[in-house]
Amino acid sequence: IARRNQCGEPLLKSVKLKSGDIKLYPYKIYCYKSVKESLSTMVKQKYFEDKCEEWRHRRQEPGVMTDVYDGKIWKEFGEDKNQHFLKTERNYGLMLNLDWFQPFEHVRYSVGVIYAVVLNLPREERFKLKNVFLVGIIPDMSGEPSVQTFIKPFVEEMKIAWSTGFSMRSHNNPKKDASFKLACLCVGCDIPATRKLCVFLGHGATLGCSKCTKKFPGE
Repeated sequence: IARRNQCGEPLLKSVKLKSGDIKLYPYKIYCYKSVKESLSTMVKQKYFEDKCEEWRHRRQEPGVMTDVYDGKIWKEFGEDKNQHFLKTERNYGLMLNLDWFQPFEHVRYSVGVIYAVVLNLPREERFKLKNVFLVGIIPDMSGEPSVQTFIKPFVEEMKIAWSTGFSMRSHNNPKKDASFKLACLCVGCDIPATRKLCVFLGHGATLGCSKCTKKFPGE
């Protein structure tokens, strides 16, 4: 405790039960931040929309790949549905990230953070704090549930962001709503986090039926 600074934010509320007992309940079980809310803040920044369009005018040397824009996915995303998603202005591709860290020294306490960045931004702007979507914070838990539990609100919001988009005012459109669409193009994590986030099989995964169990090669 001596090594920590307490923020003073109330985490629990007291509820009186019918029996007369007092029980403590958390104000928030899972801290999730709306993607729409984060995007609304970002598009009000000066030059944000302009910087998201700079990639269209960049010079590319033949046969040289220096960023995500040079890849096949970026160039062809959505063409199978005749949407040409990234060819339309204010359509943004996101990279989703998940990582765990220890916020305190000398204590075994691990916190997970889910966040996203806008790939349309130039690389030097992409990971600046003001341009990062904080999606959710996973508290330390004795029994860790599936990561899919924590990204479910994000998935539901992204369905809307992909199909109809979000209408909101921006720095370039201060007097009337403009439509912004989002799509999650990739995941950028270390291998253990990627397997949890994308539901890939882990190191200890096995194949088999009720009569036999066979491990993957290299396990």
